[in-house]
Amino acid sequence: MNKKIYIALAMLIIAGLACSTTDDPTSAPPPAAPTNAPAATVAPTKAPAQPTAAPAATKAPASTVTTLKNKSGVITLDVPSSWNQVLNDDTKLGDIPTARIIASPNLKDYDAYTGPGVEFYASASLAKMGGFIQVLDAMRGAYLTDCKYSSKDRYDYADDAFEGKFDIVTDCKGTGNALIILSGRPKQQKTALLVFMVVNFPKPDDKAVDTLKLLLDSFDVTGQLP
Repeated sequence: MNKKIYIALAMLIIAGLACSTTDDPTSAPPPAAPTNAPAATVAPTKAPAQPTAAPAATKAPASTVTTLKNKSGVITLDVPSSWNQVLNDDTKLGDIPTARIIASPNLKDYDAYTGPGVEFYASASLAKMGGFIQVLDAMRGAYLTDCKYSSKDRYDYADDAFEGKFDIVTDCKGTGNALIILSGRPKQQKTALLVFMVVNFPKPDDKAVDTLKLLLDSFDVTGQLP
């Protein structure tokens, strides 16, 4: 479990979103993937979370959580059961094949930043084109027209299986939301694959912290990626 990301979101709750400033970095998307990218070795499955002395966010009852898989069954993610509009077919980002899961109570509202939701992607081909920082810069750059961002809003991420960084952008199209953009790689076999996730919370409150914990504790790669 990575407490830094929960602390960052809690700081947004306390400080509010009005003080966010916008930087204007220039970011280029990752270059196109080669035609015949070799298959990646499957990353280690996450170990069960270990108890800690720090108080944990309240765990949702099992009946309120749904475990999703993409159609090829190589990535998994737990989401609130109310997030029942789902896209789980593999896709391409440019020419780069990618496994994905997208979930929200309402995908149209999610796209407008007014509804909660998550996008989870994983790709072996993308890892051969660049590192997780390059992916994070490109992903964040796609939101800078709509959202506020400060360069100090970048944080380290680590759990038992993955490491990386995440950005927080806010107040997209004046909605007052908080949007987390995470990019990472396996701690072992660091060049085998990349994962990245986008999570939107229209109201960054205590419930959002619990939902973020659910997403981060559950995302995993369990099979051979494109």
